[in-house]
Amino acid sequence: MVRITFPLAALLSAQILAASAAAGAEHKQINVTPADVSDAQKLAEHGDREAENLLGSLYSTGEGLPRDQQKALYWWRKAADQGHAIAALHLSGAYLYGEGVTEDKKEGLKWLRKAAEGGSPRAQWTLGTFYSRGDGLPKDMKQAVKWWRKSADQGFAKAEGDLGVAYGTGTGTEKNMPESVRLLHKAADAGYATAQLNLGTLYSAGIGVPENKSAAAQWWRKAADGGNTTAQVNLATAYAKGEGMPRDLAQAYMWYDISATKSPEAASLRESLAHFMTESEITHAKHLSSEWKKHDMEAIAHEFSIPGSISSP
Repeated sequence: MVRITFPLAALLSAQILAASAAAGAEHKQINVTPADVSDAQKLAEHGDREAENLLGSLYSTGEGLPRDQQKALYWWRKAADQGHAIAALHLSGAYLYGEGVTEDKKEGLKWLRKAAEGGSPRAQWTLGTFYSRGDGLPKDMKQAVKWWRKSADQGFAKAEGDLGVAYGTGTGTEKNMPESVRLLHKAADAGYATAQLNLGTLYSAGIGVPENKSAAAQWWRKAADGGNTTAQVNLATAYAKGEGMPRDLAQAYMWYDISATKSPEAASLRESLAHFMTESEITHAKHLSSEWKKHDMEAIAHEFSIPGSISSP
C-alpha cells in the first residue's frame, strides 16, 4: 500500500508513487485525505505533471474524489503532454478499450508508443505484444523482441517470459537456449503463469534443460493454480499417466473439469477418464474441482474489491 502524503515540498508523494510503480507491483492501493487531494489539485493547477497524473488516477478510481472518467482523461492528457509515461499508458488504455472515449486503436497505439518511449516497462511489453500479433501494427517480431528486451531489462516478468520464448524459438532474434531458460526461470519465479507453463514444457521434453518430469509437473501446477488452461490440461494428463508424480485419477479429473469450460479437449479427456473411475471417485473429484473454483472466484472478487487500485507502469 502506498500512503500518499504531501509535505511542504509537495512532490514527495508523487515520487513515492512513481518509485513504487517502478518496483513492478501489479496494483497499489492509495489512501488519501481531503488535504492530500487539495494539495494535489493546487500542484496540478500549476502544471506539476506528477500531480496531474495522480489526479487522473484518483478521478478514475474514485479514491478521494468522485469517480469521473472524463476528468481522469483530462488530467492524464495534461500529464502525458508533458512526457509523463504512466499518464500516457493510462490514455492508451482508455483509447484501446473505449473507456470514457470512443474506442480508437490508432490513437491508443500512439499513446502506448509514447509511454514505451518514456520508459514504462508495461507499455514496452504491451507494444511488443501488439507487434508480435500484428494487431493495429505490421507484424514484426524484431520490433516485438526490441520492446520486450527493453521491458525485460527493467525486470518486467511478462516481457522476460515472452522474450524467453523468442530466444528459445529463434523468433525475431538468434536462437539462444541458455538465455531462453534463464529468462523463463526469472519470469516463472516472478509468478508469470505463461512462463511457468513454458518452463514446465521444456523440462517435460528435455529441451535446453535435463528432462525432469517432476519439475515439469511442479511448474505446470503453479501455472494451473494461476489459471492457465493449457497448464491445467497438462497437469491433469500428468496425474492420469503418473508422470512426475504418483498416478491420481481424482486429481486428473479435477484439473480436466476445471479447464473444461475453456478447453473442449479437456472436456473430452474428462469424460474418457470417467470410464476408469468409480462413482465415489468421480464425486470426490467434482468436489475438489468445485472447491478450487470457489477459492479462485473468491480471490478474483477480493482483487476487484480493492479500493483505489491503480495499474503499475
